[in-house]
Amino acid sequence: MNKIGFTFSGIFVITGIITLLQTTIINLVMPKIGKVAFQFAMAGSYSPNEYHINFLSINVAAICLVVVGVALGFKFFKTK
Repeated sequence: MNKIGFTFSGIFVITGIITLLQTTIINLVMPKIGKVAFQFAMAGSYSPNEYHINFLSINVAAICLVVVGVALGFKFFKTK
């Protein structure tokens, strides 16, 4: 087993999972922050769609990191 390669593949997986969690949390919290800001300022109208951030490309890259990390981890685990 190549220990360095296996370690780096684990780092890829962890980085991808953390990125997916962060983007999910940001998309859940930002509309609530926008609503509080509008209530505090008492200006205009509030729409949660204005605070939705498109993280499609970042999420695709994070999923690719997870898939590549798992595939490389399996490869490094199987090799001698």
